[in-house]
Amino acid sequence: MTAVTLGAGAAILFAGALVQSAAGFGFGLFAVPALLVTGFTLPQAVMLCVVGSALQKIVAVYALRRHVPWRSLRPLIVSGLTTLPIGFWLMHRLTMAGRDAAGVVVAVLILGLLLFRRAAAPTGRGSVHPAWGIAAGAISGVLNGLANIGGPPVVLWSLAHQWSNPRLRVTTLAQSLVFVPFQVVVISLVFGHSALVALAWGVLMSPLVVLGTRAGLYLGGRVPVHHLRLGMECLLVLMAVSAARPLWS
Repeated sequence: MTAVTLGAGAAILFAGALVQSAAGFGFGLFAVPALLVTGFTLPQAVMLCVVGSALQKIVAVYALRRHVPWRSLRPLIVSGLTTLPIGFWLMHRLTMAGRDAAGVVVAVLILGLLLFRRAAAPTGRGSVHPAWGIAAGAISGVLNGLANIGGPPVVLWSLAHQWSNPRLRVTTLAQSLVFVPFQVVVISLVFGHSALVALAWGVLMSPLVVLGTRAGLYLGGRVPVHHLRLGMECLLVLMAVSAARPLWS
């Protein structure tokens, strides 16, 4: 890793923390494709995002702890942990195929999530059938294991509820925070030295992540719920464009 690459990685982690704290998701969607374009491998990009987003999630979840719907999140957490190993296996296979292939797959996944969001277009209601939560958690587990981009399924599930701005922002963060220890251990064991180096750099970059988190919380707390939902959609568009860049290189 060169100094330029590490500097770009630090800036990407700061931006990822800012958008996720403001919108409630988006760290991996933004940071993984951006890090791939910068020159990191998929395991390195995912490890940096896992470490960075873990610090961001801890700060944000603590700040919004009164709004976390832990009881509603239990089915999503259980189903997500069940499917997380499938995502790890897919990441290993994709890494063996090379960085360009990883960029293409990440681009297609993000674009598919965007199109699904537009097709599903959930509206807030008093209650949602538990099966939807289990399905959202299972898909999230696969995507988190693959590239730490498991936020959108949980975001869609959250948007189907009549919830406040703080609850919308914290729900995805709280659900995915449970996955972090498993991601760090498995990626370190499977990919060895390069993943551990990325882990170390992610820890060293943590002050920028905390700074971006604080800035995002300040911004997100001043945006009305309907504007926040529109912002989430626009953020997915930006992430799809960012992920498509490896296709053009």
